[in-house]
Amino acid sequence: ELFKEIHTTNNTIEYGFLLFNNRWVNFSHTLNEALPRVILYKLLYDNNNHHLILLIQRKFYTQYIANILELFGITKDQIQFLEENNSYNIKTLVCSKLCHGADWPEENLKTDFFLQLRKKLNVDRKTEGTRRVIYIARNDNYSENRHMKNEAEVIEFLKCNYHATIIENIAELSLFEKSEKLLDCDLLITPLGAQCMNILLSTIPNKILFINSYEFSYFKDLIYHISNKECTKTVIHEYNDNIKHYDTNVYRSDYSVDIEKLNDSINMINK
Repeated sequence: ELFKEIHTTNNTIEYGFLLFNNRWVNFSHTLNEALPRVILYKLLYDNNNHHLILLIQRKFYTQYIANILELFGITKDQIQFLEENNSYNIKTLVCSKLCHGADWPEENLKTDFFLQLRKKLNVDRKTEGTRRVIYIARNDNYSENRHMKNEAEVIEFLKCNYHATIIENIAELSLFEKSEKLLDCDLLITPLGAQCMNILLSTIPNKILFINSYEFSYFKDLIYHISNKECTKTVIHEYNDNIKHYDTNVYRSDYSVDIEKLNDSINMINK
């Protein structure tokens, strides 16, 4: 149904804006690097008598991308799919550079995109006074690296001791389902990974605990930046105590978590 009403009938394009990414399959890279440029597309579209076509590779057009484009007022008749193994005669091609990935959490275009997206999702506000604890799992069908070997034990511990809501396979949810499930969370716990970007699709929790299997501050820095822009407040802690890696390459290595130490971190952030 995603593609029913959009057809590629003519390989000659007068004026096109290419929305691309080096790693479309990765949710975090796409949301950080490619999709903020829809703001540039909208500006050019409005300033060029609505003649600018948005060019996207069909195989990378997923439901959440469709949802975001719709929220930004980009209609199906503005989109031209680029099919694999086809050639196109594009008379004027606009190709903006990618936004920075993990380098610049305060990049202006990226900031504007997330603030606008959150406003359109109606989540740009302070989290309500709930006691909800949420855990976003890492060991889903979409994570290639850094699987937590004892995640099932961690999940059972959080459910029994903190009555945590567990969100597994969050990648399978629509943009609006993600936003709804994460709404008004007091404490959110999740391993480091692409799924961390889902935090920005809902109200930012009062407290966040990242299980860091390696050093990477980008998600923390970006969430703090957006939270400050909206004048809301969040506290972010990083648990990295006594993590056991199974490979020397910590970026890719599977690992195990010391549940007692994790509990210490939860108690610390809850003080």
